[in-house]
Amino acid sequence: MKKAQKLKRSIWKFIREMIPVMLGVYFAFALSDYSDRRKTKEEFQEFKTLLAKEITQNRDNLKPTYEYHQKLKEDFDTLRNSDDPFQSFSEYELRGIRPGFVSSSAYKTGLQTGIIHQFDLDWIIAINNLYTYQEKYDDYNKSLLDGFISQKIPEDSEEVVSIASNLIMSMNDVLIYEKNLIKYYEELQGNLNQ
Repeated sequence: MKKAQKLKRSIWKFIREMIPVMLGVYFAFALSDYSDRRKTKEEFQEFKTLLAKEITQNRDNLKPTYEYHQKLKEDFDTLRNSDDPFQSFSEYELRGIRPGFVSSSAYKTGLQTGIIHQFDLDWIIAINNLYTYQEKYDDYNKSLLDGFISQKIPEDSEEVVSIASNLIMSMNDVLIYEKNLIKYYEELQGNLNQ
């Protein structure tokens, strides 16, 4: 019987000593988890702010570019349809193609850190779609510039009409990209600010 009582006391002593240790470990994990969640929430809010700022800057950068491209398209349409396209081209002061500048650094940071996963899945899809479309716009601008730079200076009206026609078609595509991007930026920004 003494052995049983001794064993019982040893078990209760062990339990009394282990409960505070177990509670201490539990509270340490709970506190660490709370701290991690708070830190992630703060990082997510900072990411949301940076993403909203980037989207605003991209939209603001594209608006004047969109207007310039509309004017450029109109100018080349007038050039192409003039009585003497070569003469009109010779007098025209081309100020460049001016591809739009859009940034994706906040978005890429969100991907690299994984913080973008704090958004709901629908948001992640919308953001990814926007930046995929933006990347296609950048790629199109690069190919447009490469093609334009490789053009030789026209030597007659027929070549001016050909270059003008190509540029008008390209500007149609660029304008569609820019119009859609501006719309997507405004929609996403409105939702980010809610």
